[in-house]
Amino acid sequence: MPWFQQKGNPKLVHAIRIFLFVVVIFIFHAHRQWNETHLDQSYSHYITFEDYQPFYPNAHDHYDPSQKKGVGPRKGVVQDEAGAELGRVVQTFPESLDIVGFSGPTNVLIAFDNDGRSLGMRILSSADTPDHVEEVVDDEYFMNLFVGKTREELAYDLPLDGVSGATLTSLAITKSVMNRLGSGYLPSGLFRLGPNIDSIRTVVP
Repeated sequence: MPWFQQKGNPKLVHAIRIFLFVVVIFIFHAHRQWNETHLDQSYSHYITFEDYQPFYPNAHDHYDPSQKKGVGPRKGVVQDEAGAELGRVVQTFPESLDIVGFSGPTNVLIAFDNDGRSLGMRILSSADTPDHVEEVVDDEYFMNLFVGKTREELAYDLPLDGVSGATLTSLAITKSVMNRLGSGYLPSGLFRLGPNIDSIRTVVP
C-alpha cells in the first residue's frame, strides 16, 4: 500500500490535501491576475477601419485623431464617404474577457447592417492557442453561423456547434458573442477564469 494511503498517517494525508488545495488556488489566482493585468490592456483595442472595412465595401474612414472621432473602442457607427450610416459594429471585450477557450479568451467583432442583421464576425485578437484559432477561422460553417442574424438571435439562439479540433476555442467564441449581445446571458457549460470553492473541492476534498 502506498505510504500516502496508509491508515496510520491521517495527519499526513490531511496535510497533503491542504497543500494541494493551496497549490491549485495559487495557480488559478496567478493565472487570473495575469489575465486581468495583461489581457485587458493588450487585447481590448480601438476598432480600426481595417477591422470593419471587409464588411462594408463602401465604408469610409472618418476617424479624426485630433478630435478622437470615428468608430469607438467598443462599438460605433460605420459611415460612407458622405457620412451616411452603413451599419454598426461591436466587440466582445471587455464584457466577455473572462470567457476562455482552450488557453485564453478571444475578442470578436460583430458587424451589423442598417436592418440590424449581422454581416459576420471576425477575430480581433486572441489569447487562445494560435492553431486552434486558425482552425476556427478556416471553418466556413462555423463562421457563417454569425451571418444574417438579428442581435437577439445572436444573443439567445446561436447553436453551440464546436469546430472539430478546436472545440473549446470555438465554443468560447460563441459564448462570448452571446454574453456580449445578451447583456450577460450565458448558456450552460460555460468556462470562466478562476475556480470557485465548490469546483475545487470536487478535486481536493
